[in-house]
Amino acid sequence: MLNPKKFIPTILISSVTATFGCRGTGTNTSIAKDIVGIENFACNGPAPESPGQHNMILFGSPNDATYAYHLPLFAGSTNGTTGHVLMHVYQGLWNVTLDSKTQPKYLEAFNRLSTAEHPIPMFSFSPQKKRFKVPEMICAPNFSFPANVVSGHVEGNPDFPAPAPLINENSQITTNGTAMFGRR
Repeated sequence: MLNPKKFIPTILISSVTATFGCRGTGTNTSIAKDIVGIENFACNGPAPESPGQHNMILFGSPNDATYAYHLPLFAGSTNGTTGHVLMHVYQGLWNVTLDSKTQPKYLEAFNRLSTAEHPIPMFSFSPQKKRFKVPEMICAPNFSFPANVVSGHVEGNPDFPAPAPLINENSQITTNGTAMFGRR
């Protein structure tokens, strides 16, 4: 289980490993695994949550490694412990591949949007036509799903630029390994 006090340092360490090219070589292996203990995750264990739609952040160098990050909701007295929040109690970071139509658009948008003030532009995606449980992303090798990939945040926010699709159709995203995974 993730300790909320370690949440931010975990992300920072994972971002550093991603930035410097340190990444896992497959499911359940990585430099970051010792931080959150993903080697203890039982893929055949109970997963009581319902399948859902899991919007994620997309980041990394388009010329090297690209990562998908699932932000968790913390279960408890504020958010509840059942229903909608239960399917989002997972924090995960996966090395992913974008399909051949999306990858060049990601590279072009990354280079165009990268500025001295904002050197790492924001990208995100919303899975389409497939509802799943987050643990499936580590338990199924090369887990793949269609997604709407955008520059900006897919959920939109009036304080940020409106999301802009990278291509005018669904992209295909495939996991190549888990860099970090935990349940809160």
